[in-house]
Amino acid sequence: MRSDILVKGQHHSGGSGSDTFLEAVQPRLIIATSRDFPEYERVSDEWAEQVRARGIKLFRQDETGAVELKFGRNDWEARAYITGETFRSANR
Repeated sequence: MRSDILVKGQHHSGGSGSDTFLEAVQPRLIIATSRDFPEYERVSDEWAEQVRARGIKLFRQDETGAVELKFGRNDWEARAYITGETFRSANR
């Protein structure tokens, strides 16, 4: 099962943040909730680095705020509300 975009309600915890799952799904973008309190809701630096080392773009919602997704016939685009950063799909 592959997916270009993975939305994580609880970032690195659970099976959908594991190396095995990420290897199987091969997302290009992960949108992860993150906040300072409670501490277990924070994206760990270690997990974020592992994601980036795989070449996956990470939008942490404590930094990006809401993320708007726009889908075209053959492409998609994600735009961060706070930073304005944009990430676009590329052909696989």
